[in-house]
Amino acid sequence: MIQAKVGTRLKREYRKLQVHTTLDYGATVPMAQYSVFDNFGTLREVMQVRFPQDGQPELHHFVGDSKIPNPTFESDQLIEGLQFGWNELSLAFLWWPNAKTIDRGYTKARQTFIVDIPVPGEVKLPYQKIRVHIDQREKFIYKAIAYHEQNGPIREIEANRLMKIDNLWMVKDIEIKAWPGPIKTVVTVEDVKRNEQSLPLHESQPVPESPPGE
Repeated sequence: MIQAKVGTRLKREYRKLQVHTTLDYGATVPMAQYSVFDNFGTLREVMQVRFPQDGQPELHHFVGDSKIPNPTFESDQLIEGLQFGWNELSLAFLWWPNAKTIDRGYTKARQTFIVDIPVPGEVKLPYQKIRVHIDQREKFIYKAIAYHEQNGPIREIEANRLMKIDNLWMVKDIEIKAWPGPIKTVVTVEDVKRNEQSLPLHESQPVPESPPGE
């Protein structure tokens, strides 16, 4: 379980939320669940992503403490009136097909692969593709930018701080920007549990690398 706080600065207010993420990839049907609470701890929304052995991931959305199923849920639905949605919070684009590595890059002193992922035709979103910058060695995401063909970037997800858990790199701080504006949201991981036991969170950075070609 990953517990994080979310802060968004809007025009005249600063909104706070909490997000609890549960990952159960060892279940009979592997599942990821994202629960959004308001700043007072009241459950507002839940989204489950189930990964059947055959077929595409299944999204299930529930509303409120009673977890009422929402049959009209769409993946472009914004979270609690903020300027980003479940697709960005859950990194759902990592499950989409037809990703293509288009170049090599250099991000935060590390060599990266640059990968374009088109939005599948059945997915309703206000953009056509996402460009992802992935660390070549450690394979985690530094940045993902959602593009509209005519209007340029619409949303951007960027890893600001990193940490290491059991030799696995993980994001400590994520910044989400949404245009026009931009409106900025910061997601900060505060606790990670495995089997109900909190794990030590060691903030760190991978060893810097030389730019490609040097």
